[in-house]
Amino acid sequence: MPELRALDELLADVAKQGQILTDFLNSNSYYQPTFASSGSGFREYPELSEDVDKARLQLQDAAKAVSDLAAGPKAFVRQHTSSVRITERLNDERTW
Repeated sequence: MPELRALDELLADVAKQGQILTDFLNSNSYYQPTFASSGSGFREYPELSEDVDKARLQLQDAAKAVSDLAAGPKAFVRQHTSSVRITERLNDERTW
């Protein structure tokens, strides 16, 4: 079971892990990831060292947890319930 942490602790972790990833990209002259349509040249992460890849994965986990907490309990349950229903429906359609 995942560790339960408070919002402020998760936000601090997002900042810390994000800084590790950003520092790696900057120190190796890699483009920064962006959703901008103009494109930054970023296509995929380069091969990351073990500690930087671990920081990237921890960043993803913490950011997801922050998103879930920010959504609130009702939205969180609604979102995950609908995901389960869609998955069940797809599985039912495949068994015909």
